[in-house]
Amino acid sequence: MKGQLFSRLLNFAAKNKDVARDALFSGGLNAGLAFLTGSDPGTALKYGLADVAASYPATLAVRKLRPGTTRMVQDPKTKKLVEEKVRSKLEMPVNIGASVLSGIAVAGGEMPSVTPSNISQSQQIMQQNIQRDLINQGILAGRLGMPNAYFPGTMLQAQGLEGTYMRQQLEEIMMKPQQYDMGNIAANMGAIVGV
Repeated sequence: MKGQLFSRLLNFAAKNKDVARDALFSGGLNAGLAFLTGSDPGTALKYGLADVAASYPATLAVRKLRPGTTRMVQDPKTKKLVEEKVRSKLEMPVNIGASVLSGIAVAGGEMPSVTPSNISQSQQIMQQNIQRDLINQGILAGRLGMPNAYFPGTMLQAQGLEGTYMRQQLEEIMMKPQQYDMGNIAANMGAIVGV
C-alpha cells in the first residue's frame, strides 16, 4: 500500500517536474535557513518538508486556475521559432506565501503552551524571600559560616558585609550599660587574696 502510494506520488511529480523542482528548492532554502538560525537538524527538516508539502500543491493549484501564456522565441542554435511557456505572475507570491504559512504552522507546533498564573503580589514576594533564603543557605553562604542574612527590617542582603554587621552588634553589646554586683566581686577578690 505504501509502496503504491509513493510510486503514484513520484509519477505525479514526474509529470510536473518544474513545479516539483521549485517546491524542493523552496523547501531546501527553508530548511537551510532554519538550520543556520539555530534549529536542530530534525526541526530544520520539519520546516523544509512542511514547505514542500505546502508549496507544491499551492503552485499546482495556481497553474490550474491561472495557466500561464505561451510566446514564440527563436532558438539561438537552430534559429527556429520555438514555443515557450510563460509562468503566471501569481505563482511566485503563492509559493512564498505557502512557505511563510508552513513555517508559521511548524513554529506554532513547536512552541510550548504557557499557562498564565494568577498570583498576588504578596504571594510573589513571599516566594522570592523563600528562594533567597534557600540560596543563602547554600555554598555561597558567606564568611564565618554565617548565612547571608538580611539587614534587620530591610530587603538588603548582607553578603560581604557580615563582619560589619557583627561588629555593629558587638559594639551595641559593649556600649550597653552593665549591671555589676559589687558585693559578689569583693567577696571573690577577697577569696583570691586570702582575706
